[in-house]
Amino acid sequence: MMEQLVKILKNAGSFIEILQSSRCESVANWDSKALFRANEWAKYFEQMYVKLQSKSIFVEKLDKQLKLLQKKHEYALGSLEINFELFAKTQTVLLQSLLQNPHLEKHLHYEVVKLYQQRSNNEVSESDQFMCVSTIMFELSYISYETSEDVMVKTEAILLSRYLSTIHLEQTQSVISKLDKLVTNSKYLEVMVTVLILPREDIGTNGIEMDQCNQLVLDYLLKRYMYTGDKRPHSSDLNIWSLSSKLLCQVAASYFTFFKAYTAYLTDWGNGMVLQYKMDKYSWRHKSHQSDLSWHKLVLNFCNLMLGPYFVRDTVRRLLYTLSQSGVFQSNRNIWHELYECVCQEGVT
Repeated sequence: MMEQLVKILKNAGSFIEILQSSRCESVANWDSKALFRANEWAKYFEQMYVKLQSKSIFVEKLDKQLKLLQKKHEYALGSLEINFELFAKTQTVLLQSLLQNPHLEKHLHYEVVKLYQQRSNNEVSESDQFMCVSTIMFELSYISYETSEDVMVKTEAILLSRYLSTIHLEQTQSVISKLDKLVTNSKYLEVMVTVLILPREDIGTNGIEMDQCNQLVLDYLLKRYMYTGDKRPHSSDLNIWSLSSKLLCQVAASYFTFFKAYTAYLTDWGNGMVLQYKMDKYSWRHKSHQSDLSWHKLVLNFCNLMLGPYFVRDTVRRLLYTLSQSGVFQSNRNIWHELYECVCQEGVT
């Protein structure tokens, strides 16, 4: 029994080192063989869990030794605890670490997805892999130890971008139909918008591939969701503007067509504001009575734009000034004049 305990602890030390590597930059040195070995180690520990879970006395001793092992070596695993219960989900934890690591080579991302599908006994073609990534990440989130929502969104955006960068022109229509299914969930709309601001080093593709990918996403968003010229999308399609104003402003600073659509939406928002008299004072509210279209949030959107590069700040300042000179007065008050003073003159950002 002692010999078996020593062997398991030794193997646990080896697997923990693999887990560390799966979470840091050194994963860039992995190849298909390294991924295969890592997955075999993960399967080994899941088999150990099944074999040992009924042996409570042995498991208690093993748990104590695993805790000592983690304390002694101070493994860089964040809040992940090394204990016997971890053995029940070592494959899932390994896959999670790899999918969240932007340093993993693109071709290995495909292999990780396939491993997950094999584990679930559900085959998937390479052309459909980005569609199953969100399902994978959704399941993994339930056992996540330190994954923030931002990390999850960025990870999915990287996977989506890497897939889209491989698309040929003749496949575009097929991909668009898949994107239509993906964005029925507002979370995945955020993933798609995040694709547009990913640093090139996170994607691992060349500049031409990345530009083609971003143009595909931008064209899709402009056509389906945004204000273009005199065209106004149906109100049910405005959920893109409910995303973080910080995210929207980052995209607006990089793509002028997005900037125009965004400011057109904000202009419509401002023109829809009306004065209300409440508790002995006037205040602005939207005529639709939607709480998310408040004065405070409108100011926040413009202030975030003013945090952008000079050409964005200058354009926003000119827009607000022009609107302040021609806006409609209500009870001797002009919302655009007040916005201009608040955002541009008072320096509120």
